[in-house]
Amino acid sequence: MRIGKSMTWSCSFSGPVRKHIPGMIVVCLLLWGQAVSAQTVIREIERVRALSVEDADRHIPVEVDAQIIWKHPRRYGVFIFNGTTGVFVSASKDSSLLKECRTGDRVRVHGVTSAGNFNPVIALDSIEVLAHDPLPEARSFDVDEVELSTVDCDWVSVTGRLISMKVISEYQSIMLVMKIRGHRVDVQVVNTKAAVERVSELLQHEVEIRAVAGVLFNSQRQMTGRIFYVNSADDIMPVQSPDADSVPRFCAIHDLQRADFDCREMVKTHGWVTYADGGDTFLRGEKTSLLVRMQNSYHVKVGDYVEAVGYVWPQRIGPAFRARTINVKERRGLPEPIRLDAEVPLAAELNYELVEVDVRLVEIGKSFGKSAGSQHTLLCRAGDYSFETRLPPGMDVSELESGAKLRLTGICHLTLNPKIRYRLDFNGFWLVLQDEDGIEVLQAAPWWTEERLLRVLGMVCGILVLALVWGWMLRRTVNKQTGIIQEKVAEETIHQERQRIARELHDSLAQGLAGIALQLKGCLKLVDVSTQNRLEWISQMTALLKDGNSDMQHQFSELRELVLVDDERTRDSIKIVQNALSHCSAESRSMIFDLRGGLLERMDLPSALQETLQALTEECGAELVIHVSGEISRLKPVVERNLLSVAKEAVINAVRHGSPKRIDVELIYTDFSVKLCVRDDGCGFNADQLPPVGHFGLRGMRERLKKLGGCFRIQSEPGHGSTVTADLSL
Repeated sequence: MRIGKSMTWSCSFSGPVRKHIPGMIVVCLLLWGQAVSAQTVIREIERVRALSVEDADRHIPVEVDAQIIWKHPRRYGVFIFNGTTGVFVSASKDSSLLKECRTGDRVRVHGVTSAGNFNPVIALDSIEVLAHDPLPEARSFDVDEVELSTVDCDWVSVTGRLISMKVISEYQSIMLVMKIRGHRVDVQVVNTKAAVERVSELLQHEVEIRAVAGVLFNSQRQMTGRIFYVNSADDIMPVQSPDADSVPRFCAIHDLQRADFDCREMVKTHGWVTYADGGDTFLRGEKTSLLVRMQNSYHVKVGDYVEAVGYVWPQRIGPAFRARTINVKERRGLPEPIRLDAEVPLAAELNYELVEVDVRLVEIGKSFGKSAGSQHTLLCRAGDYSFETRLPPGMDVSELESGAKLRLTGICHLTLNPKIRYRLDFNGFWLVLQDEDGIEVLQAAPWWTEERLLRVLGMVCGILVLALVWGWMLRRTVNKQTGIIQEKVAEETIHQERQRIARELHDSLAQGLAGIALQLKGCLKLVDVSTQNRLEWISQMTALLKDGNSDMQHQFSELRELVLVDDERTRDSIKIVQNALSHCSAESRSMIFDLRGGLLERMDLPSALQETLQALTEECGAELVIHVSGEISRLKPVVERNLLSVAKEAVINAVRHGSPKRIDVELIYTDFSVKLCVRDDGCGFNADQLPPVGHFGLRGMRERLKKLGGCFRIQSEPGHGSTVTADLSL
């Protein structure tokens, strides 16, 4: 090594060291590869949450340290939290991995990323418990975050009022509904006996919960709501409001939610119990009635005068009430129902009221749901109203029959016209009966019901019909035999006449056309001979004038060209006539063939279409597909012949002018009509333009259908094929 203005390194290896250089290079490459692979492991929850759905689904290795803040009751997964951000760890592959873990454990999670259902998640491979610490301080959840989709898997503290509870045993959970300043959110708590008792005591109370803020979502990964996951009922703590010790002010039922009322205020109200089933209790006030809902009010009975403490529950027709407590003040006896007159317009005061109404029983049915096998409904009619009456589960209705006149006593529920929202427009009601005493039979169903009367009338009519059958059958048989004889005579006459016309056409028209064709062939030979003689004469004259006048030679050359042009024109004219004769001859043979019976005498219309059109489409190499719908039946001969002719003409036009690759023929039979549709994928044409001079195909098809009283349509555009439709009523 030499040190100066510049530095130069020199190194030399001895023979033994030089031998180990390749091995050292391999080791270095392996170490570098391990270092690179180690860098791909995600070690922060924030990076997992920042992945897109596509990147998270690549199963990137993850190793993170965090604390468990919630564990699924069935060990399907856990929420982990690193102090700022949380993520869900799924144990769907092996739930036993979380057997030894508990809430509060600080763990090291090994797994891979997964797309998840809303945000990316970690699919668990292994988990290592490092320590156990108290749960961190939860941050305050703001009400504006309820609809914020970015708030997910966060450890939060939220305050609100519990308004309902439902125990779901099969999922080991209690589902609560909590109201947060007008927002309704779901809360899930692990189901235990102590949790049920504690939550029941806290219903309609302001509480503070510590929970994981989750998101409800749909199959498109879109947020649809908010849910909070609570570890235990101990994380639900009552909030001591400033006026907790004060007595709620009294408010009459008809004063609830008036202009100066705050539905967030806890109040008490009084009423007379008209119906009670343990969850829903209906109270009658001074001017109107009220639905009171409480988790458990089995101690309340009909006839009690009670005091309910709780919060107003706004409804469309009138307010309802969510009660914190219901206390019996006194026993007043059974309330008298209010008479409901179906001829008088419905009033809002009848909603939730105990009413009495006389009805006619229309039908007995069953309700659907958990009690579908034992709960019945009555379809009744009173005045202009048809309504439903729901009976208590297990009530016997075997003695009730349709048509009976009943007096029903139950709770009235008004229904609104959904088309009118700016005011209350009642379009009906339905009733709920508490027990069998709510039904009184005023008049049994008459024996002469409509069904029985119809049966008797049917029997009488049957006897009268049987008395006339013999004579009618005899006359029908005679008429049938006479008709058969007349049809046979008519068919034989028509057949003989058609044979005669066919012979005449063959002997006159067909033979005449054949003779004209032979004469034209002879004329063509004469033209050949005449042209050849004239050309030879011109050649001889040109040879004689070889050394003669050049003007004469030029004139003979021009004469030769004129002879050739005349010969070509004459040949073209004769060929045109021959082609026309050939077409006329083919048409005449087809007419003679049809007159002598044709295909339709030996087979039905679909088979005749197949045999006739197959040969036409094979000429241009197009594919023929025939669809038949409905029940195939033989039609009148004139109808079948004309439909076959229309189909044939449509296919000929498509083959000659459209160059199609596929032709679809659809034949639809119904009880009253038959429809023929010919569709091709050829070049098409402008259907609005008139056909060229001398072309009568479209006009002929239209005239055929017009004579039969049918409808003919054609649809076509250049480059989009053509569709010919013939619709004929039978």
